Amino acid sequence: MQTTLIVLAVALLTLGAALVIAPRTIQLGPATTGDAALAEQVRRLVGDPHGYQTLSVTVITKDTIRHAGLGEMDGRTPTKDTPFELGSITKTYDGLLLADAITRGEVRAEDELATHLPELAGSPIGGVTLAELSSHRGGVPPLPPSVILRAIPGMIANTNPYAMDYPTLMAEVAKLELMKTRGTMAYSNLGASLLGHGLAAAAGEPDWRSYVTKRLLTPLGMTHTTFAAVPDQIPEGALVGLSENARRLRPWTSDAFAPAGAATWTTPVDMATYAQAILTGRAPGLDALTPRWDTGDDTKFGYAWAVVEVDGHQIVGHDGGTNGYRTFLGINREAGEAVLVASNTNRDVTSLAVALLTHADDPISGPGLPIVGLIALGFAVAVGAISAWLLARGTDILGLIENSSLLLGLVFLARADGPWDQAPGWTWALLAAGAAAAITIGVLRRKPTLIAKGRHWWRWFSTGVAVVFGLGLFAAML
Repeated sequence: MQTTLIVLAVALLTLGAALVIAPRTIQLGPATTGDAALAEQVRRLVGDPHGYQTLSVTVITKDTIRHAGLGEMDGRTPTKDTPFELGSITKTYDGLLLADAITRGEVRAEDELATHLPELAGSPIGGVTLAELSSHRGGVPPLPPSVILRAIPGMIANTNPYAMDYPTLMAEVAKLELMKTRGTMAYSNLGASLLGHGLAAAAGEPDWRSYVTKRLLTPLGMTHTTFAAVPDQIPEGALVGLSENARRLRPWTSDAFAPAGAATWTTPVDMATYAQAILTGRAPGLDALTPRWDTGDDTKFGYAWAVVEVDGHQIVGHDGGTNGYRTFLGINREAGEAVLVASNTNRDVTSLAVALLTHADDPISGPGLPIVGLIALGFAVAVGAISAWLLARGTDILGLIENSSLLLGLVFLARADGPWDQAPGWTWALLAAGAAAAITIGVLRRKPTLIAKGRHWWRWFSTGVAVVFGLGLFAAML
């Protein structure tokens, strides 16, 4: 009876504490700023509000700008001046600048990259042309190996895999081989970054940020668009990006990958200025929007711009995705309209932007089945149940430490990567309470010996791994 009371008390105390820190389900709130009619239209099109924390929506014509902010983050609803991460829409800057540089006679579309970045002379990637880089047809790997190796742990530990400077990037790129996809489209953030750096070098500018500011931002009057090489350069007032479980994500900053969109911060007003410059013909390098290459999936590509037919409308645009932001800019040049949508969560915004641009009436699809989150949660429950069973049987002290660490690590994994954009957070609190109960039972039933049997070296090793696993995921949850 006493054992039961102790276990029950621990479980209830853990449940109470876990409910305080449990993940919350992301859902678009009722707060609104800006154009009320546009906000109402957006809510009708969104339908299922789950998966969005805030939305920033801008509808642009040649001479008008309508903006609506929806939802709330830290007590603030986005306005037309609220900074957000632009992501890969930045690649369209490179597209315009490539076409502009061709017009200026600085480069040719068929120039090899090494022509302008001599440090890549003799390397496989140095032989890829600027046109191939702008259309992702050069066989350039999506990312350097070092970034890929940091990406998966970074998702769990909430770190920035793109943190790299230009010299380090060049040193690694010079050693890379091309993929076998050359000639067909294979999306490459690395290729887009190299294109931007190559154009800056061809123009005699010291770096890409100086180049894009001088050639594009300043002439168009985009005074609130900046590039953050380090976190301190992120503009004030930006909303924090969130994962599916409302976890606050560290924003990406980068020098090396800035041309691909790993550092761009802008505002709806600045991007409206950008879109209007394209609609009115004031932007440099508009030949970039001309469709040149067929990707094989009803989409054609210009210089960094995607061109697609939707219900009889030709839309040119690009999407963006960063660590906690999703964006899309679509332009219907024939109709003289453009739409920009940004969200500080990972739910797709492309469908919403296209619906606004094509004047659709039907609600877009919901956030979809959270496959990754369900797998993480299922794995945690299955392996956690085995650990709980081993603890309930009674084990030696080393086994108690190993299984307790593993069980806690799985609870933290579920907290960090569970499907909490749809599942209620209190279910995680129940999982934590169950884990606490199992550990308590294990403590009460532990055997007095440090190691009861088995290969001692293996027991120490497996326990060490479990402890590192538990502590690592605890740090990731913070």
